[in-house]
Amino acid sequence: MDRIRIAVVGGGNRGISVTTNAIQRMEEFELVGYCERHPVRLRQVREATGLPEGRLYADFGRMLAECDFDALYVVTEPLKQTALCVQAMEAGKDVLCDVPVSYRLSDCWDLVLAAERTGRRFQMVEQLRYSTFVEEAARMRAAGEFGDVLYAEGQYIHNVAYTRTYWDEDRGVYCSEAEARGRPHCTREDRIPLHPIVYDPHEMSPLLRILGDRVATVTCLGTGLGSRVYPADDLIDLETALMRTEKGTVLRILNSFTLPYPAAPAHWYQILGTKASFETPRADWDAGRLWRKPDDYESFARRQDFERVGRDLWAPPIVTELAKHSSHFGLDYLPFQNYADAVLRGAAMQLDVYGAAEATAPGIVASISAEHEGTPFRVPGFRPGPERKAGEEPASRLARSVDGRIEREATLRVRDREAFHA
Repeated sequence: MDRIRIAVVGGGNRGISVTTNAIQRMEEFELVGYCERHPVRLRQVREATGLPEGRLYADFGRMLAECDFDALYVVTEPLKQTALCVQAMEAGKDVLCDVPVSYRLSDCWDLVLAAERTGRRFQMVEQLRYSTFVEEAARMRAAGEFGDVLYAEGQYIHNVAYTRTYWDEDRGVYCSEAEARGRPHCTREDRIPLHPIVYDPHEMSPLLRILGDRVATVTCLGTGLGSRVYPADDLIDLETALMRTEKGTVLRILNSFTLPYPAAPAHWYQILGTKASFETPRADWDAGRLWRKPDDYESFARRQDFERVGRDLWAPPIVTELAKHSSHFGLDYLPFQNYADAVLRGAAMQLDVYGAAEATAPGIVASISAEHEGTPFRVPGFRPGPERKAGEEPASRLARSVDGRIEREATLRVRDREAFHA
């Protein structure tokens, strides 16, 4: 195989941007099909990609049956992505899926089992793990330069509720709470979840890559149901989770999609180790900070302070022409480059189906904890082992509290919630 024939499902801004600025600019890929159910968006796809009418589909099943492709990029609403991914893998296609893959534990299991049973590749398209600071921090951790990492944290504060709280089916656009009033065809948009903590792969994926670890237990609290920023009684403004990994590192994750906050940087991370500490910039004018424990630390003979890390920590380590066209700090093309390297050159995939589940499930379980006043819950392990062979169903698909008293799936909508105590 010289080139990978790829199809795309999902014609929103994100799907079109990644397709035109990354996929269609990469010599490893040939775009052979595109599916989008809404006619307005499908017209936008045609104009942006230049695909002929015969390569455009409004029905996914028809594209799967008629279009000859090797891999599928899924970039739709999170609650619809898993079914499309599973259907494609069962049809013999590799899958690249945007974040978050879902807000349900059961969907994580569906993806894992489909990949195991079909043998198809699955890659979650999370781009921040390819940034310079993650590459360098992962190298430092592997080389022992951090010592034992005792604590790490990440936060994602991105006020998008004012523009895309609702989906207008008539016009094929996202709209705000105010714009949706009086429009019967406007429905709540899945990209703004009931629990903000479930949208955590942009924090979990980089941190777990740095740590080489997985989350074992989690507890979470939030501000409670009902926004204090927007007139919405079915939004939670902010949630923060404390987690512990298998190796004993404590993590803190904070997410908010309604809080007024500077536009950049939306993400912030910190690593605290017994030999070194590091954090990313908090503002565009700021710099990263790195501190290494000196040999004379106990004597306090000289002032201890951080050193500034001035280079662009968000950009990829090597800024290529593709990076210059990609959004998200030039990182959007790198998950596709990694997948292409795996298929065409035998490289290891960075975020396969197990890594995707491990970066997604902690936020889902945290949302359940938040509905039980921070009760600690265990995060399931998804990799095959003594308790489950590859392709076998797990003993349970539900999250279980540490004390064993609660076992349940996540809440998706306010009308679906049970025993909500926040």
